Amino acid sequence: MMISISIVDPVSALQLSEGGVVGLGVTGASISSAGHLLLALANGTTIDAGRVGTGTAAPATEFAWTQSMPAAVWHVTHNLGLHPSVRITDQSGDLVSADVVYVDLNNLNIIFAGAQAGFAYLS
Repeated sequence: MMISISIVDPVSALQLSEGGVVGLGVTGASISSAGHLLLALANGTTIDAGRVGTGTAAPATEFAWTQSMPAAVWHVTHNLGLHPSVRITDQSGDLVSADVVYVDLNNLNIIFAGAQAGFAYLS
């Protein structure tokens, strides 16, 4: 079984395989309980390379917002401490297009052309 991981930065690329690791002095790799890729370096340092998973894995943190009263702007306080990806649906579950404006790491606004009710899923 081959596991391929690409680190996209101007300095390096890394490939891990079940039989060994090539590049950057990496001596081992594991997945933390939070789903983060942990790389062990030859000098004893561990690097948290961030969240990894398959296309079907649930995100580490997800926040669901319900907007029951139609509004052209949804003011969402999520307290995730990051700029999350946002998936928006109407009350029937159909995907809806809108502009997302990040106010700060814990708040965002979803802006529609007209008043809309529905759900926002942040991760």
